[in-house]
Amino acid sequence: MKVKITSVKAPWPSGAQVGDVVEFEGDKAPAWAAGKFTPAPDDAEAAHKYLPQLEVHGDGTGPVLPAIGEVNLAVAELQQQLSSAGETIRSLQAENITLHEQLVAAGARIKQFEAAAAKGSDIDAQAAAEAARAKLETEAKELGVDFRSNISDEKLAERVAEARAAKR
Repeated sequence: MKVKITSVKAPWPSGAQVGDVVEFEGDKAPAWAAGKFTPAPDDAEAAHKYLPQLEVHGDGTGPVLPAIGEVNLAVAELQQQLSSAGETIRSLQAENITLHEQLVAAGARIKQFEAAAAKGSDIDAQAAAEAARAKLETEAKELGVDFRSNISDEKLAERVAEARAAKR
């Protein structure tokens, strides 16, 4: 099989360049060459011949090693998977940052609500104290207790108690 090189990012024979014709044994190109060539005409003259590398033991036997190109293809596929995993990780990190920002904002809103609730409690407590004071002043007037408006609640309560006791 003869092919014309379109990409040199593969284990082409030494010295092969884009546009060169390479001849493979048989009628199939190795997997590593997929997408890196176009078919060459049968009458094209091959500038290079690809020969797969073999592992040979001391006794002259041994299995055929995977061609370097096939290993490179596997490495390229793993690099693509790593790249894709990296993109996924970056996306998840961005989502994590967004969720963290939302959590911080929610925490700030909770603190605002707590402050408002505490302020509301202060307002409720103040309203209750004012109502108690008004009730105390009303009772003091009914009992004829003489007092000024700047008298403390405690002192007014003592005078009201004394007036009640004296009335009995």
